[in-house]
Amino acid sequence: MVLIFNAGVEFRRVVSNASFLVGGLWSQFFRCLAVVHSQKGVHMNKAELVGAVQKSLDDSKAGAERAVNAVIDAIKTGVKKDKSVQVVGFGTFSVRKRAARDGRNPQTGETIKIKASRSVAFKPSKTFKDMV
Repeated sequence: MVLIFNAGVEFRRVVSNASFLVGGLWSQFFRCLAVVHSQKGVHMNKAELVGAVQKSLDDSKAGAERAVNAVIDAIKTGVKKDKSVQVVGFGTFSVRKRAARDGRNPQTGETIKIKASRSVAFKPSKTFKDMV
């Protein structure tokens, strides 16, 4: 799944009864995600992200929360279905496979078998890296 939006044109899409602006305001939404340090100086949690989206979109808190949840759900669904979601200008979410391997129990030193697994990875785009 590739999400490509023209920043010069705003598209309007309704997701779960939330007015979700895509385009110029879409990039503002992802700029909110790019904030590493909040006012607390540590990181941005979901409530602070909703507040930043609310301020950016001049929308209600409930509308901003629905927009944030819609984006998160779309990314989850896309990664599960297509194994990769690319948001141009932000980054790529993908599934990475880890092969089965031998490990060591740190307490006993005993060799153990670690099963193969899958995990979600995020690779930021060059634009996003340069911004941070």
